[in-house]
Amino acid sequence: MRRLPTRSSNNRSAAIGLKLEIEETQKQYEQEQSHLAEARTQLLSASLDQMELPIGVSENSCRVSGASGLRHCLSSVRSRERLRTLSRAVTMQNQNLSAQVVTLKENIDRMETQLRDSGI
Repeated sequence: MRRLPTRSSNNRSAAIGLKLEIEETQKQYEQEQSHLAEARTQLLSASLDQMELPIGVSENSCRVSGASGLRHCLSSVRSRERLRTLSRAVTMQNQNLSAQVVTLKENIDRMETQLRDSGI
């Protein structure tokens, strides 16, 4: 004869499911924190590299003579643009990861509330 699940066993199953979901969400949260730290490190590195660019190169134009000077100027401008692009990408990634972290925190809070309300 087959036994029907009792309310207590259903609550336990739900609680176990919530605990597993909380653990998975916690792992995702930790990964997002790691990604945030990595993005911040990249942004800091790019900012430091940009500060090391030659001061003599103006923002909009280079006033140098000779092919060597022009190559140096062009290289500096390209480097600055690459850093700007990287900086923008890292900033966008940082914003995206920050939003994901907020969402994960909200999910963890919601699941903890559900677990608490289940009485287990």
